[in-house]
Amino acid sequence: MTQEEMISWLDTNCLSFSIERNRHAEVYAPLASEHDEDSFASQDDRRLCMAQDKAWSVRVYPDTPVGFYCVAGSHLDQCLSRVIEAVMEERKGR
Repeated sequence: MTQEEMISWLDTNCLSFSIERNRHAEVYAPLASEHDEDSFASQDDRRLCMAQDKAWSVRVYPDTPVGFYCVAGSHLDQCLSRVIEAVMEERKGR
């Protein structure tokens, strides 16, 4: 899917979503304080983000305002793709 198609998919299939870039910088905090190790698209991507102190993050509330997925990474397309995969996997398991 293209970036536009992924955003459209989230808009159509999820309750709410947000896209942010370098949120940690708003509060003068290190990137590591904003994201858990497991929230990155991959460990290699995590290392790249930490080295650059920059990251995209996509947070999705699929069905309710209670549970969400958050994926961080160096490329927005990669974050969008991973979070969509997580939502689709969750829905397959129902």
